[in-house]
Amino acid sequence: MLMMTLHNITKWRTLTFFAITLLLSSCNIQKQVWFSDIQQKHEKIDDGISRVYIDKYGYVYPENQYVSKDKFFDPKNNGSDLKELTTNGNLWDYYKNDSAEYHQLAAKYKVIIKKIDSVAFDAIQENIITQHVDQLKEKLGKSEDNTLVVLVHGFNVEDGTEDFNFLKKEINTYKTNDYVYLDVYWDGNTTGNLAAPLKTIWGKAQLNSGYVAMALRRILAKMDTNTRIKIIAHSLGSSVTTGALFSTYSKFKYPPVDLIKENLKYPTSNARDIRLGLIAPAIPGENTFVNFFERGQVHINKETNTISKIVLGININDIAVSKAIRMSKKMGSTSLGGDKDEYENTKAMLVKKLQYTQNEADQLLQKVEFTNAPKYKSAHGIKYYFMQDDKKNDFLKAIFD
Repeated sequence: MLMMTLHNITKWRTLTFFAITLLLSSCNIQKQVWFSDIQQKHEKIDDGISRVYIDKYGYVYPENQYVSKDKFFDPKNNGSDLKELTTNGNLWDYYKNDSAEYHQLAAKYKVIIKKIDSVAFDAIQENIITQHVDQLKEKLGKSEDNTLVVLVHGFNVEDGTEDFNFLKKEINTYKTNDYVYLDVYWDGNTTGNLAAPLKTIWGKAQLNSGYVAMALRRILAKMDTNTRIKIIAHSLGSSVTTGALFSTYSKFKYPPVDLIKENLKYPTSNARDIRLGLIAPAIPGENTFVNFFERGQVHINKETNTISKIVLGININDIAVSKAIRMSKKMGSTSLGGDKDEYENTKAMLVKKLQYTQNEADQLLQKVEFTNAPKYKSAHGIKYYFMQDDKKNDFLKAIFD
């Protein structure tokens, strides 16, 4: 009887693995996310929220100069499901192929160009980022709390507005402060009308998150030292936020050389109080934090670290990060959110490799164990995690108190 039971369990695990693999491999469509429509909609709303839109290579969209997504599609394949060109999908490709738009953009951001090249475009990008920073600093200067709250969505999200609004409401219900908000929209790809995430967008979204992290890093690095920074990220947004605060390229099996160079080139924030909340973190633990002390060109130590707390909102029943029994480390590791041992293993690494004491590691890396209501036991969305008031408040308390 026992042998039969073990056989059935093994058979079920095998079938589950192949079913998920088939599902993830069933389509070769990669759908990129374009933000101009959302951007125009938001810029008509005077709600005091700062927003930044970042493409898959970490280029930041300019304000009030909209990029038509039609320019990125093959015009020979008209219809509702347009074929994406393999050589585009980012702002640099768009502008270098449209001289008039490029010169207009350069004039807008006061960059003198002699030719259309990446050097001039990087200068334009620097001015776009500086404009965002100046606007944030102006708002923070009028804020008694002097706290920047950064919200980052996950992958397979075309428009994160609903999640961002939900989080703001929950934060403001927990504590009414005059926080300054920055909503980060990034190209984590989308399956469109397809029912499930596909391998083609998951792998690319993971890589995208590394480049997007560099754009967010460049914004946060320019904030004043005395600004308090509190960040909440969902799912693969955890890859964006951790990469923005410290080097994380080691988590990629084959990290691109240019991404490693950017990690070493761009400095990280030196704000004195940074707290990071990760809900359903779709990232590995040990491999993400192994370079925790690497901050751009600077190698810090635990005494000079200003990230005071990292709080994990974890539900190992969440199918999106656990993937099935013992599969969170497969097909792109999501083990920090989906493996019951990864949290403790990561803390052990902080002690062994980074010389934290056990008490210091316990204070730095904390977790709140969410267990969703039975009906939503395996759900991945933020609202399902926050259905439990006590756990939700524990999570928010660790970040905002």
